[in-house]
Amino acid sequence: MLPSTGRDFQPRTYSEDTAASIDGAVRNLIESAYNLSQRILASNEDLLRRSAADLLERETLAGVQLEAISAVVNRVAVEPARLPAPRAAA
Repeated sequence: MLPSTGRDFQPRTYSEDTAASIDGAVRNLIESAYNLSQRILASNEDLLRRSAADLLERETLAGVQLEAISAVVNRVAVEPARLPAPRAAA
């Protein structure tokens, strides 16, 4: 089997409106994940910098060290992704 080139298009069996709804839902999911990752990184910036400095000094972190880092990570509340309401069939 040959690797996919990303150009393995198949005919679409849904309307432009459905395609736009799918695109919007995917965009919302990606934006939500991006925003969440930014909030997690921002709320743990000091820990991230200290961990990076430790890695530069030691080159590796053992399980115990990773557990210690994990214990002090600031947890960020996760809001469920908001998907657009389905459209009524025409």
